[in-house]
Amino acid sequence: MTSLQIINPTNHARFECLKPVTFTGKVNSGIVTVELTADDKYSLGNNQVKADGSWSITYSGFTNPGKRKITAFGYDQANHEEETSIIIYVADSSDYTKTIYGGLVLDAYKKLKHTKSLPTDHRLTDAEGCRLFEQEILPILQSKETFMEATEEGRNKLNELVEQNKDQYGIHHAPCAYSVSCVMKYLAEKLGLATVKALFQDPCLIDNVQVTGVEKKLRRLGFLYFLKEDYLAPRGAIGARWPRKNKDKSNESGHIYFITKDGEKRTEFPNPENLWDDQQGKHETGINGPKWQIKDLHAENLDFFDHVFMQSGNGYTEGFWLPPGIYPLKRF
Repeated sequence: MTSLQIINPTNHARFECLKPVTFTGKVNSGIVTVELTADDKYSLGNNQVKADGSWSITYSGFTNPGKRKITAFGYDQANHEEETSIIIYVADSSDYTKTIYGGLVLDAYKKLKHTKSLPTDHRLTDAEGCRLFEQEILPILQSKETFMEATEEGRNKLNELVEQNKDQYGIHHAPCAYSVSCVMKYLAEKLGLATVKALFQDPCLIDNVQVTGVEKKLRRLGFLYFLKEDYLAPRGAIGARWPRKNKDKSNESGHIYFITKDGEKRTEFPNPENLWDDQQGKHETGINGPKWQIKDLHAENLDFFDHVFMQSGNGYTEGFWLPPGIYPLKRF
C-alpha cells in the first residue's frame, strides 16, 4: 500500500475550466518529491515535500472538460517511485456563481412561514459552504453508486428499524427528508464540519425526517432559498416541494431532494391533462399557458428514482436551497 496520499481535492471533485486548482497531500516517509500528471500524459507540476510530510502543487487551470485522471508520483532520494490516483470532473462552464450580483434576491426564505424568522446560529462561512457544495455534494451526485455510498449507513440503520418494528415515524414509506439528513451527516463527518454534524447527528430524529424540519436546519446553517421561476437550480441544490399554497400548513410534509441535473434556461414540454391522455399521445403544449411548467428540477431519493412527477399543479417544487457562497444564475 502506498504511503503517498492526495488529500485535497477528494475523489470525484468538480472544477471549472481555466480556474486554478491546488492539490495537497501527505506522505508517511522517504518521499522527497511529488509530481502530478493528468490522464497519464499531461504534467501539472512538481514540488518538494515539506518537513511535516505535506506537499502542495497548484495548477493554472484545466482546458479540457470532462472526466480527468489525476496521478501523483512520489520519489525518494534513490528515485524509487510510488503513485496514487484520483478522478476529478472539469465542467465546461459554471451553472452557478460564487459572486453576489445585482438584483439577486437573497431573502426568499422569508416567504416560508417556518424559516422566515429563524436565526442562523450554525451558519457556515462562505468558504465552508463552497467546500461543502463543490468538494462533497457534487462528487456524490456523479452517479447512483456514489450517492448510495453516502446514504449506506442511513439505509442500514433504517432497515434495522423496520426489521425490529421500530420505525415509529414510518420513514421507509417516505425517506426523502431522511436521505438528505443522512447525506448531510455523511458529508459533515468527511469534512469535519462540527456545525453541520451537530444538526444532523441523528438522522432518525423527527425533525430530520420531515421536509420542514430539514429546511429549518438548512436555514440555521445559512443556506439561502431561491424561487425556481426566477433562478436556475444547479445540480447539487436541495429542492423542496409541497402544497405551499396553503400557508397555514407550515408543518405539512412533502418532498425534499438533491437536484441531480443542471437547470435549463427555458423548458417547454408536453404536459398531459391526465394519464389516459398521456398514453394516447394527447398533450397540452401551450407556451407558458395554464398547463405549462418548468420541468428542470430532476432528482432521485434513496431508491434513486426520478421525481419530476412531483411538479404537479397542487404542489410542485417552488424553490431550492444553496449553501453560503454559492448563488444561482438567473433563469431568463
